[in-house]
Amino acid sequence: MITLETRFGLNGKVAVVTGGGTGIGKAIAFGLMEAGAHVVVCGRRMDCLNVVKQQADERNLSCSIRQLDVMDEQQVADCMQSTKQTYGSLDILVCSAGYNNAQPAESFELENWNQIIGTNLTGTFLCAREAGKIMIEQRSGKIIPILSTFAFVARKGRAAYGSSKGGGMQLTKTLAYEWAQYGINVNALAPTATYTEMVPHLKNDPKLQQAMVDMIPLGRIADPEDMVGTAIFLASKASDFVTGQTILVDGGYTIW
Repeated sequence: MITLETRFGLNGKVAVVTGGGTGIGKAIAFGLMEAGAHVVVCGRRMDCLNVVKQQADERNLSCSIRQLDVMDEQQVADCMQSTKQTYGSLDILVCSAGYNNAQPAESFELENWNQIIGTNLTGTFLCAREAGKIMIEQRSGKIIPILSTFAFVARKGRAAYGSSKGGGMQLTKTLAYEWAQYGINVNALAPTATYTEMVPHLKNDPKLQQAMVDMIPLGRIADPEDMVGTAIFLASKASDFVTGQTILVDGGYTIW
């Protein structure tokens, strides 16, 4: 008999979460741990990762940490292979590492463009490619890029960010199509404006905060925890017949 725990539980699964030291990535990492997975939490800042490890240990959750630059091809390959060798499998990949720096398109500096595209799109591709090699051998796996509502709608100053997230949506579809034959599901999660360390101005600028709230029918800006349920669904057996999709978790922002 299939139970709720069978559908949504992650006992015995091994996950890698990039960008897991803060914000949405951290919330999802803890959600996967709570569902039973061992999570390799990756990020650039060891101070943030050490906090994650301490908090996980205090809650008796299964976690390890690894410093990782998702734009470094060798680091990414080593991370995925080490996870497989150490824990026996790589079942779930969440690509949450991200970067944003808004500028008007006419003055957008190439260095800024490359940093955003490199982190958000190329980094997601490298992580998915290296995890995909392992998952193809296993004939199973779940890959979850974290995108944005800006994959769907435009906003001033987001030429690079929107392009990176729109590209991520197309990458999600392409990988899903190519790897469906191996039992790999690739589905993205697209949040709206969310209170994270990457966007401190949302809390510090009341006018901007209210302007964003006015565009979200559910009447509030998201918290990282709002993304966890959808991430667990996409990581679990419950989503076995879902692939190539980008699920908006946006409070209705894109209804307009």
